[in-house]
Amino acid sequence: MRHRRMPQRSLDYQLLSSSERELLCRMSVFPATWTLEAAEQICSGDGIEPHDILDLLTPLVDKSLVIVEIACGERRYWGLSIVLSAAARLSLVRGNYDQACVQASEVFSLSRQLEDPRGVAWSFEIFAGVLAAQGRTEDAARLWGVSDKPLEGVGGALSPEISWIRDQYLGTVELLLGAETFAAACDKGRSMSLDRAVALAHDSNLLAPRDK
Repeated sequence: MRHRRMPQRSLDYQLLSSSERELLCRMSVFPATWTLEAAEQICSGDGIEPHDILDLLTPLVDKSLVIVEIACGERRYWGLSIVLSAAARLSLVRGNYDQACVQASEVFSLSRQLEDPRGVAWSFEIFAGVLAAQGRTEDAARLWGVSDKPLEGVGGALSPEISWIRDQYLGTVELLLGAETFAAACDKGRSMSLDRAVALAHDSNLLAPRDK
């Protein structure tokens, strides 16, 4: 598998004002879409007033870091990491593993900058799915274990909308390795530092070089 080039879009994060960055970080608490009213209620405070939210959201939409849609007369927003992780899962299902890794790499890049553990976990779940689909069983189990690590600080189980990755791909890995070996490999992944996990993903040609 060849090294992949990351899109330039995520670099827009570096061009944001401090208030825009702060709002983008705060909006990572939303598991899916949200409304302006929800953002005003949940994300205001500590220097950001409710009436500031729309003005701060607009440049985030302009830079494609937040996506907006209007359905049934209601305006809803999506975080880019949510959209890209959904696209990566679709690419994985279709067998387009290069594209899945490009998209998951961008999820990782954005989520790491935003200190968003859910996005980091999503990216490693997708990487694990790619390795499982390619028959790289032990590394797949290790990266699956890695995906648990970012969630330790926020609690909760794996996100339900992508838990199918285990059933679809990791279930086969567990059968091939055996339950004991699979569990040991997952535990090894959980014990890794994030930097070591990034190195493993890079060495496996899953993660773009600039995120090493």
